[in-house]
Amino acid sequence: ISLIVFGLIKNYSEYKEKFGSNFLNKMQKLKESPISTAIFTDAEIANATINLLDAKKMLTEREYYYVRCILKRYEDNQTKYNLNFFSFLVRCDEIVAHFDLVAPYYKFCGFDDVAIAELIDYRKKEYREKAHHLIERGKLFSEEWMNLHKEFLIEFYCK
Repeated sequence: ISLIVFGLIKNYSEYKEKFGSNFLNKMQKLKESPISTAIFTDAEIANATINLLDAKKMLTEREYYYVRCILKRYEDNQTKYNLNFFSFLVRCDEIVAHFDLVAPYYKFCGFDDVAIAELIDYRKKEYREKAHHLIERGKLFSEEWMNLHKEFLIEFYCK
């Protein structure tokens, strides 16, 4: 999934206009030299890996609300990470998994070829119900949330 970020951002020009070319230049640097490093924030990565316009169109009002809650948390945290190509991909997957935990990521990833993701999505229902319940109880990114996220990440992203 994290490879979507490289070269497959659906609204490249929109992203460039909104965030500038700095993020895209850093990605290019990592592509050209995987051992080099660049500084990224989770907000940059989160904004690059989701398409809010698609989310608004494709998700239920409730799912869209949860996606916005997660995005807001990332945008509020400006911690910087020095990442190489591989740690960048891992970080992307970790971030994407948070979004996928609340709504079908394939519906708002900005990528059109989602047939495989759609086939296994039914298996995520139980996780999503738990995640929705945690958000409703104000436990987004709590220890309970992070444990659920870890389990979800292992089940669907680390195989």
